Amino acid sequence: MLDVHLLKEGRPSRPNTGFSVVGLISLSLILLSTILYLLAFSVPDVKAMVDDFRIVIVAVNVTFDYSGIEFLKMVVCIPISVVGALLGSVNLILITNRKPFLSALHIIPGIGFIASILGFVSYYFLSFLFTRLPIEFNLKILYYAYVYSILVYASGVAFADIFALFYSYIYSSEFSPIYSAYRKARKCAKKNSKRSLIRYQFRQFWKQRRYDELLYLLLGHNIDAAGGEELNEESYHYLRNRALRKVEAEKIAQLDELYESGHHDLLRKELASMELDRSEPRPYEPEETKEAKKIEEKEEAPHYRTIEVDDGEEELTRYGRKQAEKGRRKAMREARKHHAY
Repeated sequence: MLDVHLLKEGRPSRPNTGFSVVGLISLSLILLSTILYLLAFSVPDVKAMVDDFRIVIVAVNVTFDYSGIEFLKMVVCIPISVVGALLGSVNLILITNRKPFLSALHIIPGIGFIASILGFVSYYFLSFLFTRLPIEFNLKILYYAYVYSILVYASGVAFADIFALFYSYIYSSEFSPIYSAYRKARKCAKKNSKRSLIRYQFRQFWKQRRYDELLYLLLGHNIDAAGGEELNEESYHYLRNRALRKVEAEKIAQLDELYESGHHDLLRKELASMELDRSEPRPYEPEETKEAKKIEEKEEAPHYRTIEVDDGEEELTRYGRKQAEKGRRKAMREARKHHAY
């Protein structure tokens, strides 16, 4: 059920375009280096143009002599791929921290990264060692293992970058009620400007932990639904409780204003009108029955109750004596009137 608790649980998986942007940059760098490498080795015209160059680099008394192809591969393609792969790796770690079910994307780049580190250390360490020992050893095996491990690492990261591009649209089924309500809210909006506003507020409210406003954004459109559409259960309960909280807050403010302004008579009347009747409800009686009972009570002759005393004689009750005294006084007043006339 869609509520504040579910929004709090799903907050780490909220839409974030930052991951998509970083994934796009990482993927672009890896593809750029790959395209350059394939062009230099596959297209004869490009290969001939690159082969015409020769680059010599001297650093710390060490001379690096590269042909055009080697320079393109070792100094351009591999570094660009590594930068793109490292950027994508950081992005992948952040993504899987928020959406753990994507952790399987670590397998391929993880294997490639470990193999590339081991290949790099082994190749350059043994190259340094065998140049100073009278031992012949073919380092091409280590070299190709090192190069291809980087290729595996970069390929795994590029594959993960594709998921990063769709980060905002990938979520666990546990949080599907949130995104279903979001799609329905956008669908109910008639104007594109309104849809864009819903999209912006959806991201901002969730990011800023404004859960009540976010819930109203997702469920409030049901109030304005046309065509007699029925409210679903979660929308009804949320909107009902929200309306009751609002009415309660307004009533409290009204009572506080009466109290602070000194209108205690009005305050007492207002409180009395709000007092709940805790008695059991009376059975319903038609108006005709009520009127008939009133007529019977009026027509009924007054009577006096008597009680029996121990000696067998009847004595009027206190109420009976009082009524009898009233009757005697009335009779005396009537007699005086007749005597006066």
